[in-house]
Amino acid sequence: MKNAVIICGTRSERNIDKFKEAKLEKEEAEKNCCRLKDALAFVECKVVNEAEAGYHIIFIGKVVSIRFKKKGKRLFQLEKLKFTTTKEGI
Repeated sequence: MKNAVIICGTRSERNIDKFKEAKLEKEEAEKNCCRLKDALAFVECKVVNEAEAGYHIIFIGKVVSIRFKKKGKRLFQLEKLKFTTTKEGI
């Protein structure tokens, strides 16, 4: 999973499929989008507003669905390419 996080977090090109590049599988979400099949949990949001910030657009969302799917190790990014995890099953 660490390699997938690095690929998705450092590649910003619009012409690549990050799911394919990172070898991640999708599944249909409840509210008309997709999510990571192997995710431990998910939060689905509906975009309610957008704000321009220089060359970026910040999307403001309203949570419409949240679920914890299974227990497992969680990966946390500390800085750039430095990560840590939780214990298994938490």
